[in-house]
Amino acid sequence: TTATASGLAAGSYTVTVTDAKGCAATATITITQPTSLSATTAITNVSCNGGSNGSVVITPAGGTGPYTITPAQTGLAAGNYTFTVKDANGCSISMPVTITQPTPITATTAITNVSCNGGSNGSVVITPSGGTDPYTITPAQTGLAAGNYTFTITDANGCSINVPVTINEPSPITATTAVTNVSCNGGSNGAVVITPSGGTGPYTITPAQTGLAAGNYTFTVKDANGCSINVPITINEPSPITATTAVTNVSCNGGSNGSVVITPSGGTGPYTITPAQTGLAAGNYTFTVKDANGCSINVPVIITEPSLITATTAITNVSCNGGNNGSVVITPSGGTGPYTITPTQTGLTASNYTFTVTDANGCSINVPVTIAQPTPITTTSTTTNVACNGGSTGSATVTASGGTPPYSYSWNTTPVQTTATASGLAAGSYTVTVTDANGCTKTATVAISQPTTITATTAITNVSCNGGSNGAVVITPSGGTGPYTITPAQTGLTAGNYTFTITDANGCSINVPVIITQPSPITTASTTTDVACNGASTGTATVTASGGTPPYSYSWNTTPVQNT
Repeated sequence: TTATASGLAAGSYTVTVTDAKGCAATATITITQPTSLSATTAITNVSCNGGSNGSVVITPAGGTGPYTITPAQTGLAAGNYTFTVKDANGCSISMPVTITQPTPITATTAITNVSCNGGSNGSVVITPSGGTDPYTITPAQTGLAAGNYTFTITDANGCSINVPVTINEPSPITATTAVTNVSCNGGSNGAVVITPSGGTGPYTITPAQTGLAAGNYTFTVKDANGCSINVPITINEPSPITATTAVTNVSCNGGSNGSVVITPSGGTGPYTITPAQTGLAAGNYTFTVKDANGCSINVPVIITEPSLITATTAITNVSCNGGNNGSVVITPSGGTGPYTITPTQTGLTASNYTFTVTDANGCSINVPVTIAQPTPITTTSTTTNVACNGGSTGSATVTASGGTPPYSYSWNTTPVQTTATASGLAAGSYTVTVTDANGCTKTATVAISQPTTITATTAITNVSCNGGSNGAVVITPSGGTGPYTITPAQTGLTAGNYTFTITDANGCSINVPVIITQPSPITTASTTTDVACNGASTGTATVTASGGTPPYSYSWNTTPVQNT
């Protein structure tokens, strides 16, 4: 009921004022208020475990600015905080904030020690956890020699820890050796016992340490890690057994009187030699020389023998069938020269022979030889007779076989013809001599014939009417060689002198002269008797014919026709 109302919340209020006389007036009043005070937070947590670089950005809203915020919002360690935001009117709110931190960085290690003494293949696998991944690890964790190392693990926030690591290595590989030398020169019973130590057992040793010949060897001792050393070894042997040989070869091919004298040296005497060194056939032998220690060598010996007697033959056959000029040249080889050959090798007829070749040691072989002869020369002939009587178009061909080709020919023609075919021959008998490559001859006779002379008879038909062309002649040929052709045409002829040619099947021809005649021309003379009275038919006419070929016939153009 006073002029001032207090303790009012925001809202609309009405006041009624009444004066002393009871008059009243009403007024409406509105009370306002600021918006609610609020705030948002943006937290930055501690980057490394145990650090104090956490912070929070608090952004107020509402109320009436400006604002104050307590306590300080930076340099914070991990923990729970309550911040107070107060506006210009003294209104305030509390803001709870939690600052976190990563867990501590830790690491596990998996160490691979150096496999071989002095090597640098050690390594460590470092597995980080905690902090904020990803991580970097320095220095390199591979290719490490034996020693103590400190590795640094740094996380994504730059936080780091040091990790101590020790890389170990085995002791060096060493070896002792016990050598057994070869007992016999060239043998392979040498051996060595190699006893390794150091490195990492078990061990392998290569190559094989037994069955060794004399020589310098390098053995490799390898431990379980693949580390190795080379061990040089020398295997010795006694001096070699040697032998000289004096060979006596077999005297005759296929014999067994060969022998060898073997003289050993070296090794340890006395010696035994096997098998027997006498009564040997030709061949390759291996003799064993064994010394007093049982050491042995093989002595290869070749016992030879003369080669087999062989012979080549160069045969000259009989040149002409039935002749005796065959021969053979026998050329021996092998065995032991000089040689004798029987029987005689010349003046031979065609036949089968056996010749004996004997060498200087009385060894012999038989050489079969066949002396051949050509077959007799035979001939066949073909002839082409003279085409036209009295001509010289005949030919004769002789075909030779047998003997020894090629052949030459000689005909008893003038001049002499020297080919298989003689040409330009007239009818008659001819002789040809065939000579082969060896000079053997054969004579053959051939006969060339000719046709008879062409002749002809004629049957003439003269032209029937003067100036006509129905003359003809029938020509009948004979002799020569039919069929015949006759030119020119023998019909439709006018009067005149003709020469016809008869040609036979061989092209031979004769000329046949023919005369075609004709009658003289028909002529007429006439006499007439005139008509006596006009209009009468008493006239006559008489025609007298001559020439042509009587008798004559007549035809007048009267009605009716008159033919007298």
